Amino acid sequence: MISTRVPTLVAGTIACALAIGWGMQTFVPEPGSATPGPAQPRVNETAPERPTSDLPAASAGDETATLPIRMGAALPTDAAVRAAPVLQAPDPSPDAVVDLGAVDAADAPTDGQDVVSRNDIDLLGGADLAQDASAPGCAVSATAEAVERASVRLSIDAPCFPNDRIAIHHLGMMFSDLADESGHLEVTVPALKAHAVFIVSPAQGRGTVVSADVPDMADWTRVVLQWQGETGFQIHAREFGADYGSQGHVWAEAPGNPETGSFLVRLGADQGDLTRRAEIYSFPRSAGLSGLVDLTVETEVTADTCGRRLSAEALELRGVGDLNGRGLDLAMPNCAAIGDFLVLNNLMDDLKIAIN
Repeated sequence: MISTRVPTLVAGTIACALAIGWGMQTFVPEPGSATPGPAQPRVNETAPERPTSDLPAASAGDETATLPIRMGAALPTDAAVRAAPVLQAPDPSPDAVVDLGAVDAADAPTDGQDVVSRNDIDLLGGADLAQDASAPGCAVSATAEAVERASVRLSIDAPCFPNDRIAIHHLGMMFSDLADESGHLEVTVPALKAHAVFIVSPAQGRGTVVSADVPDMADWTRVVLQWQGETGFQIHAREFGADYGSQGHVWAEAPGNPETGSFLVRLGADQGDLTRRAEIYSFPRSAGLSGLVDLTVETEVTADTCGRRLSAEALELRGVGDLNGRGLDLAMPNCAAIGDFLVLNNLMDDLKIAIN
């Protein structure tokens, strides 16, 4: 349940950074690491409004200005969290496949193909690609199949990488999961584009690219939260005035609302500081409802995150082909605040739902 301890008035540091490359799929630079924290907070079905009190905060330690973050209160609209420009990635050729072993940032095609930047090649194991080219039978293969709810089922085989990390990158969203003992991995990913392109690669080795057409992409509105390390970040969607713990409160421990058809998916496997995870909240545009979905990003102050700097990125898909990005750089309060929760109200815009 929501902690009964008095929540904190903290001095957080919010810094916005555009983290999606023009014409290229990219990801945020390596954020400040945070070691794994304890279990996620639990929601009390009758949780009251959370009060505030003053506690000292960790020093930001850089030139970024600090601003107060109040538990349960919205950040000022003129705070340093700023909306990034709307980005429209190019539509790749349906049969275009990019061999990551041959991709170089200087030579990467930009006309009609989704490619990766030099930073992404390094993240996906590009430094070792040439060495893997001579290894027989070690090619990574993958298939992509469109499934219900505008999602894509990926089936990945990496026979030379059993129990290894597999990075999956899709239009600015990136997460990593673990293959099984045979190097196989299956995962279903909510798509962010009607022609969805996925870059797949083990931590060290040659990757591959697959794509699938998603016919019902226009039927969904989506928001993504992604981060590295065990930060405890969570999306909380409270639909049409729902209270914490009620039917319309959608989050990791209540990941769907059968009344509206909305759902939340958490992607990625726990891997300590190497963890790359993403949460995606989806709301159907054809739900026949109107009102407001209150979106917040929340995290608990733990022994592993107190006094640390945490980074995350929010991506918002409000229109077909349009993707907005916002970066978050947060100085957590000191360890006197362990057990309290930070509620960031303005990292994601609330969803305004109207009957079509």
